[in-house]
Amino acid sequence: MLSINGRIEWRRVRYYSPGEGSDSPIDQLVDVMESAISVGMRELCCRMGIAGRSFARSMENLHEAAQIRMSEEMLRNVVESDGKAVLKASAEEQLEIDWSGADCKAQTPTGQEVSRLYASADGVLLPTTTEAEKQKRRATVLGKRQKMSRKQRQRLTRLGPVKKGSDQRYKQVYVTIFYDQAQEHRLVGVTRKDHRGLGKLLGREAALRHRLSTG
Repeated sequence: MLSINGRIEWRRVRYYSPGEGSDSPIDQLVDVMESAISVGMRELCCRMGIAGRSFARSMENLHEAAQIRMSEEMLRNVVESDGKAVLKASAEEQLEIDWSGADCKAQTPTGQEVSRLYASADGVLLPTTTEAEKQKRRATVLGKRQKMSRKQRQRLTRLGPVKKGSDQRYKQVYVTIFYDQAQEHRLVGVTRKDHRGLGKLLGREAALRHRLSTG
């Protein structure tokens, strides 16, 4: 397993039953997701992926900051899969929020304490990966693999199909923020859909805050 403290190797007992199959209970204790990469490591990859302008630079920053070596391809897969998981959990209202509108206290000019929650939305342009860039990236990866020895190539996993790239260099996304006056509580949402998708996102987040407030 690749953890935030480096690679960890361990031995464990695997039980097998003809009618039930095999199971190793210790795997679930080590990582609930039963992943080869720990939760802490995935969080660090996502932070580096956000801060870096490219996965290649994020990979270098990861090595310099934490002395952890990871291929650019693996880093990209970790960041993209965790990002998709968060978006899916948000769309299905599965994210655990520990505050509601009732927790957002503010004082009026007369000194009266009220519950006050602000909502904000804005459109921003984000860089995307075009089709040409994806093809160039795949050619670079294949070139590096060809320079490896046969034994090294046998250890690598087979590359999946190239995903379709964007038709534009930049795409607009909408960002929503619910926050209180003291900036102690914040809920950020994002959608790649149009203004109708933005409206649905605002409505969904507002409804969630209301349900938590009314219990």
